[in-house]
Amino acid sequence: MKFTPETRVEIYDRLARGMSLAETSQEVGVSLKTVKSWLTRGRRGEDDFREFALVADRLREVELPEDRLDLDGLIDATSRSARRGSVQAQKLLFTMLTARNDDGDESPEGPLDEIDEIARKRAAKTAAHR
Repeated sequence: MKFTPETRVEIYDRLARGMSLAETSQEVGVSLKTVKSWLTRGRRGEDDFREFALVADRLREVELPEDRLDLDGLIDATSRSARRGSVQAQKLLFTMLTARNDDGDESPEGPLDEIDEIARKRAAKTAAHR
């Protein structure tokens, strides 16, 4: 895929929603290696890629309080990433919430398997469109 303004906007949108580089590249249809190459070239100061790297790096920064996060703060931060579409954050949030609920009624494997299946379907759909 070419380094077009449309591609950059798609990447920015997903990064702003808290998606990882791997998830973003997969959804946009650009290899992770290519996206990392664009970032590296921008960080080295190449004109065509400088702004891309600057914006992408800013979008990937996680704003954390200066104090250490307590469990509630960590759950809140993870929840925001999960709502933005990060499958990894969804799995982590579910695991944290399940561990917090010690009543033993719910096994984490079922929903985590469902989240993995959604991720696999998303990846297959993206691969089919390439």
